[in-house]
Amino acid sequence: MDKYILGYSDVGFSSVFSGGSWDGNLPLTLLNNPLLTARAHSTTTTATIDMTVDGEEIEVIGICKHNMTGGTYQIIGYSDSLGGTIAYDSGALPLTTPYDELFTKTIVHACDAPYSVGFWRIILTDASNPDGFIKVGRIFMGKRLHHDCNMQYGLSTVVSDGSSKIIDSDSGIETYITNPKLRGANFSMALQTISQGDTFTRLSIENGLTKAMLFELDPSNVRGGLYSFIGRSQSLSPLNFPSFRANNFNFGLVEII
Repeated sequence: MDKYILGYSDVGFSSVFSGGSWDGNLPLTLLNNPLLTARAHSTTTTATIDMTVDGEEIEVIGICKHNMTGGTYQIIGYSDSLGGTIAYDSGALPLTTPYDELFTKTIVHACDAPYSVGFWRIILTDASNPDGFIKVGRIFMGKRLHHDCNMQYGLSTVVSDGSSKIIDSDSGIETYITNPKLRGANFSMALQTISQGDTFTRLSIENGLTKAMLFELDPSNVRGGLYSFIGRSQSLSPLNFPSFRANNFNFGLVEII
């Protein structure tokens, strides 16, 4: 199992979007909407998303709530202008998280290093898409948490259901208010250095309980995206023994939909 991916400090949400051919009623500007249900629709089965972002370090990208059933994606970073000098190019990569109706799919891509460039292009191609166009709910672009040790034994993944019963009749018929099911993950990071522990604490201060984080359990085996999602922290956990050389940090994440 590869080390998990945890992205934070998202600048994709506040990017300036342009490029490609998009439905006038469902344009790229919907990607600035915090609701993932507000999805942009391309007009063809090839979608180009150009992004101008603040000059933050970008090391992990998430393409959230897509409807791609196959095909490829490509991510390009430019150092001076869109279409200018290429600083990073993933090449065309095969989709490993195809759409299905059961849960939201997210493409999680980790660059080979942090890139402090302000211009990015994402190219999505799915020639056989049954909808005839591509949908995207959000683009996450941020830093990646680096850690020497992977999560320790005891990881739990969860699915929560906020549905509630409103009627329980004498005949046994039950009626519910049905709410979406949310994925989550709870795990601990042990044996981290003091410097890494400080990074975890800064992450908690910066992200709090409201800012988005990107999670991929095992990049070597994404299992159709079952454990890949954009989420947020459920709790902010302090370090245990922060002055010691080896310390422990706890994470609790819940999906954003």
